[in-house]
Amino acid sequence: MNIPEKFPKEVKKFVTLYKAGFFLPRSDIFVPLEKKHSEQAKLLSELFYDAKDYDTFFKTAVWARNHLNGGVFLYSFTRSLQAREDTRFFYIPPYYEIYPFLFVDEHVIQKLYEARLTST
Repeated sequence: MNIPEKFPKEVKKFVTLYKAGFFLPRSDIFVPLEKKHSEQAKLLSELFYDAKDYDTFFKTAVWARNHLNGGVFLYSFTRSLQAREDTRFFYIPPYYEIYPFLFVDEHVIQKLYEARLTST
């Protein structure tokens, strides 16, 4: 399938690499310091940042959230939210709220869950 000429070069490059299987599988762990992972995040960040308007940015983000690795998505999305003029005042929750299991032992999370169930 050919990509129409009307799309910018960033979109063409991204789609070509996506179809070639360049991106990290959804189940893998994203490590921003790993070269291949940072390249993927850079490509996605550029795609978000260069979106022509907010509607295109939003639709691209929805697609990426549903099709790409969560870590790559979150890293690129938060970078783009801070950089774009039309989104830089959006609230971005801290990583410990998005990924609590990276900061707190699973037993603590289970106890909190159980306590929440019994406190009502």
